[in-house]
Parts: sequence; C-alpha cells; structure tokens
Amino acid sequence: MLCGAGLLLTGLALHGQNISAKADVSPEVVMEGVSAEYTITIVNSSRLPDINTPRIEGLDFDDTASTSSFRQIVNGRASIETRASWSFEATRTGSFTIPGRTLRISGEEVRVPPVSFEVVPMGEETRSRAFLQLEVTDGPYFVGQAIPAKLGLFVRNDLSLANIAFPERDGDAFLNGEFDNNPRRSRVRLKGRIYESFVWDFILTPIKAGPATLQFSQQVAVQIPVSDNSMPSIFNLRRSRTEELTLRSDLIETNVRQLPEEDRPDSFSDAVGEFDITADLSSRDLQVGEPITLTLALEGQGNFDRMAPPELGDWENWRVYQPQVEFTPSDEVGHEGRKVFEYILIPRSPAIEEIPEIAVSSFNPEARAYETTIIEAEPVTVKPSDTPLDSRSFSFDEEDNDTSGTRIPESLLPIRPNVGFLTPSGSTWSRPAFILGNSALAALFLFLGIWNSRRQRLRHDQRHARRQIGNRRIRSALERAREAAASEDAGAFYKAARPALQERLSLFARQPVEARTLVSSDCQQIMQEASLPESIRTDCLQILAAADACEFAGLQPTSEALSRQAADLERVLVELNRLQK
Repeated sequence: MLCGAGLLLTGLALHGQNISAKADVSPEVVMEGVSAEYTITIVNSSRLPDINTPRIEGLDFDDTASTSSFRQIVNGRASIETRASWSFEATRTGSFTIPGRTLRISGEEVRVPPVSFEVVPMGEETRSRAFLQLEVTDGPYFVGQAIPAKLGLFVRNDLSLANIAFPERDGDAFLNGEFDNNPRRSRVRLKGRIYESFVWDFILTPIKAGPATLQFSQQVAVQIPVSDNSMPSIFNLRRSRTEELTLRSDLIETNVRQLPEEDRPDSFSDAVGEFDITADLSSRDLQVGEPITLTLALEGQGNFDRMAPPELGDWENWRVYQPQVEFTPSDEVGHEGRKVFEYILIPRSPAIEEIPEIAVSSFNPEARAYETTIIEAEPVTVKPSDTPLDSRSFSFDEEDNDTSGTRIPESLLPIRPNVGFLTPSGSTWSRPAFILGNSALAALFLFLGIWNSRRQRLRHDQRHARRQIGNRRIRSALERAREAAASEDAGAFYKAARPALQERLSLFARQPVEARTLVSSDCQQIMQEASLPESIRTDCLQILAAADACEFAGLQPTSEALSRQAADLERVLVELNRLQK
C-alpha cells in the first residue's frame, strides 16, 4: 500500500513538468576496438517509446538496448529518468555524430539531441593487453587449395580472461575449419612482456576466385586490477574491472586464382597439393570371376577432404566397382596424411593379359602446374573359371530316349474271392489339407523365385544395386535430418542433409561415383549434365552452401531458416526421386 501511494505521489508530483531528453556517449573519447555505450535518457517520464538502434558506418551497435529507470524525491520535488543504452564498438578512427531524433511521449514531441565524439587509435597500454595474430603460408592461393594456418590469441599474464568467444572470419572468399575448445596454451615473451597464448591450428580453403581479404576477429573480456585510492593505504585493497575488447588480426589482401583450364588433364580429380602416388595389386595370378583388389594411395599434403577417387575408365573384359576410401591423417588438421582408394576388380575373360595403364593427376600450388603420375600397365595371368557352365545340362542324349529292349512283364494280381463293397472316396483336389499344402508350396516357390531374381539383378546390374543401397542410405539420412530439425540442431541436420543429397545426385551421374566424395561443384556439374530443373538445382546448392557455412565457418541458421531448409530438403529429395524414375 505504501509503495502504491509513493508511486501515486510521484506521478502527481511529475504532473505538469515538461518531458525532456538527453543523450551521451561514455567514455567521451572512444578507442577503436574497445566497447563504449550510447545512452538516451528521458527526463520526467516513466514511458519509453520504441527506439530504433542507430545505424552508422564504422560503429557496430548491439541490436538490443538495455533499459533502466530511476526515481527520487528531493525536498518534495519528484524526478524520474528512464534510460535506453546500446553498447557499440568503433571499427575505425575518426569523428562521428549519432544523429538526433524526435520521439512522441505521452502526446508530446520530445527532441533527442545529436552526440558527437572522436574515435582514436587504441592506446599502447590497451593494445598490449591482448591481441590476435594470424599466421598463414604465402600465396598465391588457388580455389580448392588446403592452406594450413594458425591463429593465436595473446593475453598479458597480469590480466585474466573473464570471457572469450570463438574467433570469427571476416569475408566470404575463404572457408575455415572449426575452432575447438582446446587450443594449445603456453607462456611466451613478446616485446618485453609475458603473455598467455592460445593457438588454434586449422585449414583455410579459398572458394572464390578474384581479389579477396582475409582477417579474423574475436571478442574477449579481460579483468584489469585497479586500486581503491579512496581508502587509507593500509586498507588499499586491490579490485578489478572488466573491459571488453574486440581484437582483429592484421588484414591480408590477396588475389585467389582459379585452377587453370589450360592443360588440365582428364585424370584430374580435384586433388590440390603435393602427393606421392603408388599402386598395389593383391594378386597377378587371376581367375575368371574371382575378385582382386587394386589399391591406389596418395600420400603427402593437400586437400584430402575434397579430392574425388581417381577414375579408372571403362576397361574391356573387366568389372570395376567404386572404391572404398580411407584417410589416415599425420597431423592434427588433416593437411598431411595418406588417402587410400581400394577398387574391387573382377576379370571376365581368360583373354586378359594386363591391368591397363592408370593416370592420376593433381595440381601442385608450389609449381603452379598439373602433375600426372602414370602407373604402368601390369601383366597378369587369367585362368578360366573352375566351375564353367556345363552345356550338356541343357541337351538331350539320343541314347537316353531309346525305348527299345525287353519289356518287363507286369506282376499278376491275386484273385480275390470277395471284392467287398464300393465306398465313395471323394476328390483329392477338394480336400482342404491338399489345397493349403499346395498353396503354401506354390507361395514358397514364388518367393524364392522373386528373391533369386532380385539377388541376381543386384549381382549383375551394378547401377540397380547402387540405387538400392543409395535409397536405404537416403531414407536413413532423411530420418536423422528430420530429428535434428525438430530439435533445432543445425550441425546434426546438415551432417545428415549433405549425404542425403550426395546419394540422390550421385544416381544421376553418367559414370558411377562415390557419393560421399562429391563436393558442391561436382553436384552442380551432375545436375547440369542431367538437365535438372533450375529450381531443383538452386535449392540443392543453397542447402549445400548452408552446410558448408555451418561446418567450416560455424554459421548457425535461425530456427525459421532451419525449418524452411528441412522442408526444402524433403521436397527436393521427393522431386529428384520422381525425375530419376
């Protein structure tokens, strides 16, 4: 009751007083990269109208304002102030003015004055508190190249981190690997100071040719010790204040090059790097119909995650299956390692004399040229199958049909003196047990026939077998995508959506391909060659681009965008299945 009465008295005391507004920026001098605050204060009103967030080039404002209200009565005179505050950071130095505006409050038009201030370079003492350092190999860079990089966060050891966000990449010309929660930590001495360092190793991949910039930023908050000088020295306790910093690495300006079209070999399968290529055959004494294994291995450093299996081509009298793929990294980020492709080969004729020559090509960024390794033809011996088809099983021998010779006489039945009585036995065909037994037997033979027909088709029709396996994988991936979208787990959704699209699009390829090795450019080429509708191609590429952005850049879609892409995924898969049929 007393509180209500106080508010009523405050309201009555305020009645008739003019409403005014003021604005300020704190601190008065803003340093580049250091958080500041812009505040609008409404005097003599508890009402705060909707106020749009300022939009000024060079100033990065938070989207949401914090609000507060302060009431007091001094000598019987009541006053009230209502405030809206936005945090912001300056991304460049210079003079700035936040324009004024007119607000309508309680039927009155209230003018908010403009605020002018200066943004100065970050002071040396502030700059020394923490900084971000990017290390990357020198260019030139090529689209699809795997570039090892290091990003280091350095914080003075006399300060402590109150908060830290993951680094963020500026610009859209590169993709980067994920930053984990466990960077390498150590203490280093730089410029006469000791710093606590946090270093991430990752891979950068250029995705767009042309002029490009590369820079990373990171939000951190540090606790800075301060002394309370208002207390006597014997009670001078050390306290701390928290200061938010926006750190940026030095800007790198470069020009990303497209892989040259000239002299690009047909055997190039998107491998960019430096590799040693070897081949191994499990046996050279072969037999028709018996499978062997051909192992191709690429070892070195490069874009292992983006390279496709080398194409062997159409080999006469050979059945060649798509390879199993295995990658063994030799560093933490997967830039160095060994990628193995195991092909299953089945000889079809004893006339085969050799494993054909194999060409495997890659692009070497250091040499700026394509390099092709030729694996010479390997002589082999192929024996006929141990179980050839017996043609006599399908012909009749004249001797088997000869009915001449002595006929065996029939046995004489004994004469019965009493023949007994005749009783109707009924028809065997009408007995239920006979009908049920023969129906079950017929159903069993029908089932075995269908099963054997499908098994034979799966064995001999590689495309049909691939389609059946792919459909099972698509159903499983789609179910996982539905569950992830329902729980708003974007990472899990894209991890399921990408293989579902890869599997479905791989079935449109002219040559058999390994679905999980397809990259976005491969999918686009397959869709163009299959003359798929433009709307389908656009939706597929949008989902794949969003998956890349989520996986490599950590960009998270809104709930609405995720729900929309989940619906697009189901619709696209249904439409692709219809077009395939």
